[in-house]
Amino acid sequence: MNSLKSVVIFVLNLPGMILRFILGSIRLGLQLLILWVIVGVGLVACQAATQPPAEEREPLGVQWNAGPAGIQVPSGKAGPNVPTPIPHGYQASTHGAVLAAMNAQAWLAGAGDDAYPLVIEYLLAPGDGALQWAQARSLLTVSDELQSNPPEFVGFQMEEPQGDDAVVVLAVRYPSGVIGAQPVQLSKASGGWRVVLPTQEQAVEMQEITEEQLEKNFVAFGPNVGKAAEEKEK
Repeated sequence: MNSLKSVVIFVLNLPGMILRFILGSIRLGLQLLILWVIVGVGLVACQAATQPPAEEREPLGVQWNAGPAGIQVPSGKAGPNVPTPIPHGYQASTHGAVLAAMNAQAWLAGAGDDAYPLVIEYLLAPGDGALQWAQARSLLTVSDELQSNPPEFVGFQMEEPQGDDAVVVLAVRYPSGVIGAQPVQLSKASGGWRVVLPTQEQAVEMQEITEEQLEKNFVAFGPNVGKAAEEKEK
């Protein structure tokens, strides 16, 4: 597979609000050992491997803490390295891209009215998609109150970034129990990993995956899975 064109949307349903985040039409040279391509209403496995390469394995030394709206977000050596005015700044590495993708998605979903301009300034790559999101978000009033049962990250898959571009496929478990597969496009062309949002016209629905697909095709990574779960059991 020499190229991939993915069009995706990230939707986080929090009590009292529904924010739709578009993570758009992209074309990158990707050769993922484990890759799920969105085709119609299904996911098709392009390649599979029993053991992911080193760059796809779970980042070590990561701490999980409650972020915006109570969503648990990761931090570690790969970032975020600048705490203010909003956590940002990630290493130009695979794990830096993973942490950037997860943190940005949490802030897109849960940032209150005072914080969302900082999301645009520090976490999003410049472009028409970011402008459209900013315009839509300005029409909403969203509280940053902590939620009792927010969505939770449970895994990821990706390969070594290609130049200034990367795609991280995130797995998120929603309060209903549904698990969604959500590719996130990132770019570090403007300095550090930032999420690239496409325009409204490029959006399609999030794809649901099964527990079996999650276990087989994703690196377990979240506040209650993988190394984090092992630490809690000690």
